Amino acid sequence: MFMKRVTIIDIATALGITPSTVSRALTGSSRVSEATRQKVQEKAEELGYRTNVVASSLRRGRSDTVGMLVPRINRNFFSHVISAVEEVLNPAGYNLLICQSHERSDIEKQAMKVLLNNRVAGII
Repeated sequence: MFMKRVTIIDIATALGITPSTVSRALTGSSRVSEATRQKVQEKAEELGYRTNVVASSLRRGRSDTVGMLVPRINRNFFSHVISAVEEVLNPAGYNLLICQSHERSDIEKQAMKVLLNNRVAGII
């Protein structure tokens, strides 16, 4: 059974403010008072709000995620490559989304679609 995902509208309704104010508070806009920002953050945590990363990247026009497609994660070479890539990406503010093809072209094509649909910043 899936739980309903908490939205900024839910937070706004609970606090009696507009969704725009909630959005500004969550993104750190200077147009929101510190008191309001604190209330929004507390209510967001209480309700279990989680940022919709895909929606956020669409609004900003960029993603903080880089995709990586490897034949098999459990191969020593690829595990070292993945580790090295993360060591470069993480300090730069990027996350790594790893897919493995199991050396099958059909899975590789599907994984590429998944990465592209997630609007990753790039694919390795």
